[in-house]
This record gives sequence, structure tokens and C-alpha cells, in this order.
Amino acid sequence: MRVKTVIVLLMSACVPLTVLADSSPCQQKFANIEQQIEQAKKHGNPHRVKGLERALHNAKSNCSTRSLIEDKKEDIVEQEEKITDLTKKIQEKTQSGKVEKVKTLERELQEEQEKLTILQRDLRHLEQ
Repeated sequence: MRVKTVIVLLMSACVPLTVLADSSPCQQKFANIEQQIEQAKKHGNPHRVKGLERALHNAKSNCSTRSLIEDKKEDIVEQEEKITDLTKKIQEKTQSGKVEKVKTLERELQEEQEKLTILQRDLRHLEQ
């Protein structure tokens, strides 16, 4: 009996992945929000559930691939601004000789550049 239960659980865990692979970007967004709702319910967080249900309703009302692309482009612009600001801070701290602060900012810059790369990859995926 336990073996069957484990197999069923494993199969049900794989279903969302296959659904996501074959669905539109909006369907993926809905599935992601629904998954977050389930997690919030599991952890007994009714306020998060309510907020996520509202987000799901709004997404279902307004989602289109075009809107997702526009949102992603806005995210990219914001990320580029963060990178520009960090670069300026690094230059300022370098000129003032604050080596430790420069190292910290450089690590932060690298993280922000990685986030930008992910956003750009996501945008390319949406535009296909």
C-alpha cells in the first residue's frame, strides 16, 4: 500500500512540470500562483492566501503574453538602473579608498548582473 502511495505522490508532483512545459506563459503564471496558494494554505497563512487569490484573479483577468513581455521589460530597466547605481557607488568608494566596501559592492553587483541575465533570458523565452 505504501509503495502505491509513494508512486501516486511522485506522479502527481511531476504533472505540474509537464503542464508548465506545454502551456502558455499566462498558464504558467496561473500555475505558479496556484502553487504558492497551496504552500500558504499548508503553512497556515490565511492573509497570504487571500492576497494570492486576489493576484490570481487579477492575473486571469488581465494576463496576456504581451502584458508579460511589457512587465519583463520594465523589470529589466529597473535592474539595469540598479546595476548603474552600484557601478557609480563602486567608482566613488574606489576613489575614496574604501577597499572593503568596494569588495562588498562588487559582490552585490555580480548578484544583480546575474538577476539581469535571468530576466533577459525570461524575456527571450516570452518573445518566442
